[in-house]
Amino acid sequence: IRLVQMNATDCFLLEALFRNEVWGHINLPVSEMNERNACTSMSGGARAAFDALGGDDAITSADEEIATIGTQALELGAELPISDLRRLTASFARRSEALSLRACVVYFDTYAETLGDVEYYQERRLRGLNLIDDDGKPMTFDEMLSEGWKE
Repeated sequence: IRLVQMNATDCFLLEALFRNEVWGHINLPVSEMNERNACTSMSGGARAAFDALGGDDAITSADEEIATIGTQALELGAELPISDLRRLTASFARRSEALSLRACVVYFDTYAETLGDVEYYQERRLRGLNLIDDDGKPMTFDEMLSEGWKE
């Protein structure tokens, strides 16, 4: 998703990348705009799929189906016809899918709120070159000389 959401100044990263190196760069946050777009895309897609399933009603109806079949199983001494077992399996699958999609929406919406605290490519790169200190402040030329140039 980060690769798909690259635009504007983020695209310069692609210039020096080879096919076998791109995943190492894209595996970590690129820029705040790129990360926000990726979160919006993932959250929106998961929300659309969750809503298409029926949203919270899908979870409730699956829970009701599971409870109904479970009650029937107790009444029948746990010997359910194959059609009921299939309905039970389908209900568990629908419930799991809806819960997973809802969790995905919550995760990306929550993560999007923390993007100001995330370290992005430029900061990682500058830190790796010892051009910024641990607080993210640019080092002066004198500070670089006094600490010695680290590689």
